[in-house]
Amino acid sequence: MIFHPAFLMIFAVSLLISFGTQVWVNATTNKWKDNELGQGMTGADVARSLLKARGIEDVSIEEKDGFFTNHYNPDSRVLSLSSDVFSGRSVTAAGLAAHEAGHAIQQLDEYGPTQLRQMAVPVIKVISQIGMVMVVISAAFGLFPIAKIGAVLFGGAVLASLFSLPIELDASTRAREALFSTGLLKEDQIDGTRSVLTAAAVAYVASAVTGILDLLRWASKNASFGDDNERPA
Repeated sequence: MIFHPAFLMIFAVSLLISFGTQVWVNATTNKWKDNELGQGMTGADVARSLLKARGIEDVSIEEKDGFFTNHYNPDSRVLSLSSDVFSGRSVTAAGLAAHEAGHAIQQLDEYGPTQLRQMAVPVIKVISQIGMVMVVISAAFGLFPIAKIGAVLFGGAVLASLFSLPIELDASTRAREALFSTGLLKEDQIDGTRSVLTAAAVAYVASAVTGILDLLRWASKNASFGDDNERPA
């Protein structure tokens, strides 16, 4: 099987973006993970303080195993933090915890794009699952035109995930403003927190690009196979 040169170029560029983003995020968070907050607060303490400052008292903060498992669920009103962020006392922990608190603040302020994403996510998941089922079943039986339709559905769902990027950036902006207004940071920690918050927002790109890479990898393999079967003997 010979891959088309255009695919190889797209694959290489996408891989470079994905890998480069991950390296930058890791370097940024590692740089500030040993810089402790003067108040000795943990990431959970920071998130709790920011929520309290905005009068948000019905959001629970929970510790979750894993790395980069930080997440805010607007339905259950649960803010989950990975163990290193939940118990961490560094600028990195404060920034990542504040980012998730920023999502809770978005919900409080009824931030439009967040509300739209909340409504769209279930639909996108269904479309993605239908597309993947169509892809697997159709490819197995050699029904490549239908498989390609499934790939389009799955691909549309993957690309739709990029819509979350401005929402993530806004959450970091709100978190930075909340941190500064509450005075939880020392003067020399402002730049570090800004870098960590930016990294927290851009980290979303890595997972989105990975999904696109998987889609392109499958599309190339099955498109080539389909062409071989459709080519007259």
